[in-house]
Parts: sequence; C-alpha cells; structure tokens
Amino acid sequence: MALANIVKGMTSIGHKVWVLTEYKDGPLPEMIEVAGGTVLYGPVSLTIYPSGGRFVGRVKRLLIKMRQWRNAQRIIGETIDQYGIDIVHSNVGPMNLALKECQKRGIPHVWHLREYQELDFGMVFFPYKRKFRKLIHQRGNFNIAITEGVFNHYDLRPGVDKVVYDGVFPESACKEPFLRDKKEFILFVGRIEEAKCPHFILKPFAEFRKKYPNYVLKLAGGYIETSAYYQQMKTMVAECHLNDSVEFLGNRDDVYDLMREAKALIVPSRFEGFGFITAEAMLNNCLVIGRNTAGTKEQFDIGLRKTGMEIGLRFTNDAELIKCMCAAVEQDTEPMRRSAREVVIRNYTLEKNASGIDEFYRKCVKAYYNNSSMIKQLLGEN
Repeated sequence: MALANIVKGMTSIGHKVWVLTEYKDGPLPEMIEVAGGTVLYGPVSLTIYPSGGRFVGRVKRLLIKMRQWRNAQRIIGETIDQYGIDIVHSNVGPMNLALKECQKRGIPHVWHLREYQELDFGMVFFPYKRKFRKLIHQRGNFNIAITEGVFNHYDLRPGVDKVVYDGVFPESACKEPFLRDKKEFILFVGRIEEAKCPHFILKPFAEFRKKYPNYVLKLAGGYIETSAYYQQMKTMVAECHLNDSVEFLGNRDDVYDLMREAKALIVPSRFEGFGFITAEAMLNNCLVIGRNTAGTKEQFDIGLRKTGMEIGLRFTNDAELIKCMCAAVEQDTEPMRRSAREVVIRNYTLEKNASGIDEFYRKCVKAYYNNSSMIKQLLGEN
C-alpha cells in the first residue's frame, strides 16, 4: 500500500514511474497500474538469509537466491539503460540489488528504510548487518527513513538523509469524520503471523472478558490455515476459553467500517516500523491501544507533542493492556479520538508524503551531480 501510494503521489506531480517486482499475481501489479505506474517483472527479492528448515536446506536455498539476485541486478541495469532512469528507489531496507547498478551508471540511489529488520521481522541481512550499515552510508546513496526511530537506529546522516512519514490516505478522505455507533468488540488488523504478534492479545483479552463478557475480539487479516502460527493461535484461543468470542475474519475490504465501529484497535507488534494501521484507525475515529515502542510510540509522541494530550492508550505488558481495554470501555474517549484524527490528517496524507519525497529526490540529484563535478575537477577531468 505504501508503495502504491508513492507511485500515485509521484505520477500526480509529473514523474514517470516504473516498478520492478517479482509479483505477477495478487493485488500489487493492479494497484501500481491504477496509481499511474508501469509494472515490470524480474526476480527481485529480499537479500536476507533464508529461515526455517535444516541447515543444508537453508544453504541450498541461499545459493538459489544468490543466483536470482545476480539476475535481478542485471535486469535492473538493463531497465535503467532502456528507460533512461534518473533515480532508483529501493522501497525496502533489506534488499541490496540496485545500488551497485546505479553507481556503475552514475545516477543516485534512494534507499527507503522501513523496518528494524532483525528486531521486528527477525531478518538477517546478507552477508551481515555491518555490511548493510556500510552500504547505506556510501557515496551516491541517500536514505529515507519512515520514522525518527528508524533514522536513529541506523545512524543516518542529518542533512543528507531524511525522515518522510508514509502517506496513508489522500486529503479527500479527511473531509468526513465517518462517525458510527461503537459496538462491543475489540479489533486487530494485520496478517496473522508472528511478526504482527496477535497472540499477545489473547490472554489479556480473556482477563478483560471476565469483567466485560459481551465483548468479542475480531482479527481482520490474512492467514494460512496450515501454518504453524495459525494453529498455535487456535490452540491458545481454546486454552483461554475464547472459542465463542474470537473471530478470525481473514482478509477484508471493509476494514475502515470495522474501525469506525470498534471500541478500540490494538497494535501489539514488538517493533512496528511506522504503523499504517494506527494512522488509518485514528482517521476513522477508532481509539488505538498500542505497544509503547518504535513507530507506534513515535506516532503517540508526535500527537502528545503537537496537542498536549495523549492520542492513544499505551501499554508495555499484559497488565497494562488489560487496563487499556477497560479504559476504552469505561471512559469517554471521544476527545482523544478527535485529537488523534486531527494529528494524522496533518501529518500522514498522500500529498504530504509525495511532496516530501519529491523534494528529497531533487535534493539528491542536485547533491549527487554537484559532488560528481567537484570530484572530476579535483581529479583534473573534463
């Protein structure tokens, strides 16, 4: 979604955008085309070590991936040459495929750092983390961080690199508050997987239901029924005696409606890079209960700094999460929800994101070519 929003924003202000992806199926190619971009296909993938399975199997998968990475680099180089690309934007951190091709051709590369890698997703960068930190500081590479937290985590360069918050929704979506009566359910939105941590909600919710037995927990997000994690979730639901009060909704196209009706949305992730769902919930008049870390904390802190009041309920452990759910039911949260909505409207629109990235592109190109000219003069080249 963040990528499609960038494409939409860039094309709306006059840029031509080509997106190289490995996905021929699913929603992404259509989203890119609707946003005004041109979709190209190649074996691009994260440059991380394979996880799971036996050691020999992981080594084999790594060798296959290394061959795919070389092919992807060749295709990226050919794409730059064929379309006369002026700047290449790698939209995730753990994917080192384009930088060298840009350096060969003398064009700037933008690396969009969206995650804490090992902290939030358990990703191990190939060949090692120190190499990644060296690459992102090389000449000719410029970094966008999606939060101040990510910026500081990678020791990015003030005055060179920049924080640009994701564009979550267009300004046109901010006109109506979409008020609805709140219903007796707590909401989680996200993939049912380890990285998003929905399992952290179950035991506290079971305690919360002892006081409020009419409440239901709705989990809106895709899952694979045969996956070990989903089966673990089902086992926990049964052990917590929640079979009749936890609903696995799967992927939904009415998430905004669910947010408008939910008593609260819980964001339990250990290290949320930015927190798309947090901003979307706040736009849709939904109280957010969030783990007080990383991107979730940063959104809360921005709200507190700009409004002088909390815009969400923070927790760090099970006991605090239970208190937050009770507060969502017992207190008048309308002032908090109203302030939260005002904060996200001012900070996370597509238009503000597009303006920030466009400004950064122009700064990168100017800095890159000015620096290249200086180097040539120092070397006595024409």
